[in-house]
Amino acid sequence: MPVEFLTDDQAEAYGKFAEEPTRPELERFFFFLDDIDRDLIALRRTKHHQLGFALQMCTVRYVGLFLEDPLVVPWPVVEHLAVQLGVEDPSCVKRYTERRQTLYDHAWEIRDAYGYHPYDYPEWGRKFRTFLHGRARRIRFHDLRHSTATLLLEQGVELVVIKELLGHAHIGVTATVYAHVRIRLQRDAIDLLGHALGCP
Repeated sequence: MPVEFLTDDQAEAYGKFAEEPTRPELERFFFFLDDIDRDLIALRRTKHHQLGFALQMCTVRYVGLFLEDPLVVPWPVVEHLAVQLGVEDPSCVKRYTERRQTLYDHAWEIRDAYGYHPYDYPEWGRKFRTFLHGRARRIRFHDLRHSTATLLLEQGVELVVIKELLGHAHIGVTATVYAHVRIRLQRDAIDLLGHALGCP
């Protein structure tokens, strides 16, 4: 999958655990095992296969792809899944990677069960682009100018500088067009002043 649109740091972190998942991510979202998950996991014979399968299942939800080494995860993730599965010794998961083919077989089974598709497959890439196209609004060049001016104002750039960048003949035009942004910034400034003075 191309990652040219990412910064170097983002590209380096892509497909990895950049940090330990938060408690809500562990308990409610990516690492919570529902009944469907548990039924699929229960088809594994050994505890280390059950825990490893669950680890791959939840990691692909969180990271967005299957890891080359499914054990390269923060240890609290393994422990959290082990508790849900009633696995008393989470370190048994280290045996999961003894047979590489098992990892690939499990990854394909998870893909099939949940309908995951790599977007570097031409057919699914096309479907994804179609999906995005149907939801993205068209943006005109003028919209980009307006967004740029708004962002610059919000960053504290002086109105006269924005006027010159946009090519407005008079600062009154710029002030009128972006009055809504200036009013919001003025309210924020008043709130900051109130906070600094200890007003509720």
